[in-house]
Amino acid sequence: MELSKFRTENWSDMSAAERLQVLQEVEHSLAEEQGRTEREIHSKQYEMNEYGVTLGEYDPNSSEIYINEDFLTGENEQFNEYFNQYNALETTCHEGRHAYQHDTMGENETFEYNMCGGYQDPENENVSRPDYRFQPIEDDVNNYADQKMNEFSSEFQDDSAYSEYQEGRELSNRADIKAAEVQYGEDYKEDIQTKVEKDYQASQQNVTQYNSSLETTEPSKQNVSQGEGASESGTQDISDAGQSY
Repeated sequence: MELSKFRTENWSDMSAAERLQVLQEVEHSLAEEQGRTEREIHSKQYEMNEYGVTLGEYDPNSSEIYINEDFLTGENEQFNEYFNQYNALETTCHEGRHAYQHDTMGENETFEYNMCGGYQDPENENVSRPDYRFQPIEDDVNNYADQKMNEFSSEFQDDSAYSEYQEGRELSNRADIKAAEVQYGEDYKEDIQTKVEKDYQASQQNVTQYNSSLETTEPSKQNVSQGEGASESGTQDISDAGQSY
């Protein structure tokens, strides 16, 4: 991948399609480095909501990465500070790491707990910003993205847009840590992981109860009751159906 393409003098001359291709090249390189299947990156329009601005997501159902199209068009003046090329690069690293987590979930019990019942959804009113930000899978992808951006930094050090991005990233990280310490104290990561594990255990109990209810149902009615969220064997599918990251 040619990181020089992210420099402002080069990025500013690219079309939206060319910018998307540059991000795909990054995903290709990271996937090769991680020993996983490369994902296709698509642009998507996201609306501003009460939870903030969505920069991108990984959809495990389609195995595709989506990135906010404002990164490619540069037309969102209201949130222009978010949609620079370096946030686009970080987001690509971030979402690609989620793909890696799904590919290796069976090898990591913590990731499995987090993705299969213990996910801290930011749209849930009982989930705080620290719960979302420092749950194991999000903590891992943010640390990975920070690591890669630090590795890449030598290419951009004299680009003022990178300096602004770096300053914003450091401020955001410090604010997240402070919020977590206020809510949980110094051991916030351990406390949030415990919350994840408790939610996972609760979800497993719900699955057990659901399966027990099926066993007491007449076969003809059992087939009718198997709708979305249940596998052909009659056991509930808890493999992140519909959950994007």
